[in-house]
Amino acid sequence: MFFLGVIVFNTKLHAVGFCTAYEDANGTLDFISLLPDMSNFEDCEVAPDVYQIELYDVGFCTSAPTAPTTEAGFEASAENCVSLFANSSGETLDLAVGVSLNMSSDINIPNGTYTHGYVVMKNSFGIKATKTFTDANLIRTTNNSSSGNICWSASDPVQGSSYYSTDHDSSDFASSYSFVECGATPGTAEIITDNLDAFEVNEGVGTYTASANVTGGEITAYLTQSTNGLRLVNAVKTADRIVAFLAWTSPVTISDQTSSIDLQFNVSGGSSLQVWSPAPGYTIDLGAFSSGPFSATILAN
Repeated sequence: MFFLGVIVFNTKLHAVGFCTAYEDANGTLDFISLLPDMSNFEDCEVAPDVYQIELYDVGFCTSAPTAPTTEAGFEASAENCVSLFANSSGETLDLAVGVSLNMSSDINIPNGTYTHGYVVMKNSFGIKATKTFTDANLIRTTNNSSSGNICWSASDPVQGSSYYSTDHDSSDFASSYSFVECGATPGTAEIITDNLDAFEVNEGVGTYTASANVTGGEITAYLTQSTNGLRLVNAVKTADRIVAFLAWTSPVTISDQTSSIDLQFNVSGGSSLQVWSPAPGYTIDLGAFSSGPFSATILAN
């Protein structure tokens, strides 16, 4: 048996994200080679300066947990899982810096091999970012309020500092609101809340599950409702929790010799760029620094 009192989160946050083909060593972005096909931006993600999540539960499992459905929710205690941290009120963490969580009491972790991790968190992300582009004065905000080669996260004059991601699939939204400002010199970046209520919306129909290959394995995420037993949602703007399962390439082994556990988050691609085709004379219209995928690996020492 292994008894755990503290989880240490070591964040692998890099200055350069998943746009490495378009960034220099300082993280300056050159998007000319991505144009004119705007779909090229879909896989371009950057490292934010702040990446806040609200965590409710995290643990690991000896086998793949049962996925939540609209009929049955996720319950860690009913699976072959051990909870490492649980807080029904939620705890806000900034994954862009190293953080730690103190356990309220020691946790008894049975010896064995653990193949999966799970995370229950709020479906909102706090993003703060400032990015420099090589194309001076060619980056414009979607509400036409400013332009320049340096852009930073900022509140929209109408919507404030919070928005729903899937609203960005609407051309009305793209032409009306902007959660960035741009200029020749950097301004003061703000933390903007990205509410993830669907992974994709196509002709009004939302997708509420998604998978991605990440550092150390594969992550599968589900948008759920806490008031409905963490069941999968089936309508936009009804989710309040994300349940994510991480299938690790290298399982974690706990034994009597285990002395500590290090849970590492990788958010080098924690922010994606919300962009649209620009008016003549501009490279892109930039609407927001949105949330992006993260991975988590556990090291047992």
